Amino acid sequence: MEIQIKTPKTEYHNVYDGPFGLQTRNGFVTELRIEDIGVVTPRNLAGTQTQFIYGFSVESANTGEVYHYLFSVDSANKLFASIYDSQFQCRSFYEIGQMAADLEPFSVAVNYNQIIVNSRSIPYPLWGFVGGSLTKANKVESINPDTPALTLFPGRVCSFADRFAWAYANQVIFNDPGTEPRTITAPNAISFGGTVLDIFQAGEGGSLIVVCTDATYAIPPDGLNGFQFQGVISRIPGYQGSISNNAATARGATLGLVKDGVIDISSFQKRQLANYRQRRLLSKSVGPDASGDYRNGTMLSTDEGFIISINGKSALLDLDTGLVTWLYGTDNWSDEGGGDIDIVGVLKDADGKNIFITKTNIIELFGNTDYAQTPTTGLPTPISIRPEGSICTNAGSDPQMSPVVREITTSADRPGFLQLSYVRNSLQSDTTPPPQLSIVINGTTVWNPSAFLREREMRSRRMQRAIRVDSPDVELSFTGGAVRIGETFDLVTKGIGKNRPSN
Repeated sequence: MEIQIKTPKTEYHNVYDGPFGLQTRNGFVTELRIEDIGVVTPRNLAGTQTQFIYGFSVESANTGEVYHYLFSVDSANKLFASIYDSQFQCRSFYEIGQMAADLEPFSVAVNYNQIIVNSRSIPYPLWGFVGGSLTKANKVESINPDTPALTLFPGRVCSFADRFAWAYANQVIFNDPGTEPRTITAPNAISFGGTVLDIFQAGEGGSLIVVCTDATYAIPPDGLNGFQFQGVISRIPGYQGSISNNAATARGATLGLVKDGVIDISSFQKRQLANYRQRRLLSKSVGPDASGDYRNGTMLSTDEGFIISINGKSALLDLDTGLVTWLYGTDNWSDEGGGDIDIVGVLKDADGKNIFITKTNIIELFGNTDYAQTPTTGLPTPISIRPEGSICTNAGSDPQMSPVVREITTSADRPGFLQLSYVRNSLQSDTTPPPQLSIVINGTTVWNPSAFLREREMRSRRMQRAIRVDSPDVELSFTGGAVRIGETFDLVTKGIGKNRPSN
């Protein structure tokens, strides 16, 4: 029988729904490693930094150039900031100060070509102009003599309309009208019933979403007229925050983490992120531990959707396709070992392409091969690793039939690469065959008379076995990056006894 792969009960690992259908992810290409920070590249000696904790990209309104701001810590828990250009050439590297022992998420706000970075883990907020270094943000007195400026505090921050929203404890305070983000006064302070954990604007022109420990609130932008906030605050019941970075917004959708997955805060629709409960061989365990909670993870937003990271694996939720795919490397991927890819931030290049920040790597999805290292003087060409993608699904069957799985047929388009299938202790694999027609290439030493040009087309492989199951839980895997995968596979079963028919 033919089984559709794209169903709600399917779990995807390093597989996404692209413009040409299902395919394995592109290669992980490491643009920077944590050892590259603060030293000349290609390095001959590792730097002092031990972990990336945050980063963002911003485009200069004057020149259009993109700058990447990276934050890292050393073994003494001192915070450092680095500025890189669009080609990942270092422009600046400097120490900020001592971090708190408990790491709290960072947040950023950009308006009027100025940047504010804030976190409860740093001794003071940071301020600077786009492309320049960030320094301590000191308060600037208000032009209104009746409202003295308040001291700027570590906490959360975001852009809201043409203003900056600062959050601390149970308060949100907006800066005075104008272009100075460092002027906050008491008349623009709003108090809530619980501690403010996350603040962000729900899309361009949307309301300010304030996630607190007691509820979630929405503040419309039309209340920001003048030196005192005069808007109406609406309470969204049903969702309370647990820790910071448990909620985010992307393209008008606002999601929050709950115990068993994510929830749309506006419609209260829940969604599971991992639903395969059988033994795994080809894919890795994802999600929280057996008795765990997704709220122990973090959520970030991108232009395409959301990134949920927990236990060293990161799930990408695509709003266009609705598909969730878990990202990680192979076993010999060097980011914390075991293939773990724990995304802590997202950069963007000049074309808007996502570049992921993990705890030890800056990763771009490109090509079809993983490069976990960056060039060094001793190893100018990093070692390549072949990625692979997996699909976990339940084929569905009447347990009373107790069928015997005899064949599984899959298809992919990358000649010479493996297709694998696993069901109940039976692992079978075969190599994708080349197309029937091969064209001899004449030319340089790169394209020589002994080389062949093979057109990529979907080729199937039939893998035979004899495994009795009550409900066929199947894992499929495909080696290689950017490999197209057939959206169906064929499962042949044979019953046992006259009342258990074959399909």
